[in-house]
Amino acid sequence: MDFSDKRYHFEPGEYNGKQVIWIRFEKDNQLISYLRNHTKARWSASKKSWYVTDNRYYRELFGLKPVIAGKEVLSKIHAKNLPALKRFQEQIILKGYSENTLRTYTLE
Repeated sequence: MDFSDKRYHFEPGEYNGKQVIWIRFEKDNQLISYLRNHTKARWSASKKSWYVTDNRYYRELFGLKPVIAGKEVLSKIHAKNLPALKRFQEQIILKGYSENTLRTYTLE
């Protein structure tokens, strides 16, 4: 068993002002024990869902796309320039550059 199992559903979100990845699945003790053994997942009683911090390790583990630029970076860029930034990021990806190069060029 791994996290590519169709019974797990992952969704980026926010909880208590922090970026998290919500992990949803039907209650199954086997799935819960696998999740707890392989992650530092916590239960949110208010959202009735498991969650982990949103970082590169968990995104790779769950098969989610990596975040290139966070909200703090995007908030500093004028709305007119956002489409150009997206095009630039897409070009870097198409050229086959690494994630580190993409992150470095995007954040400068």
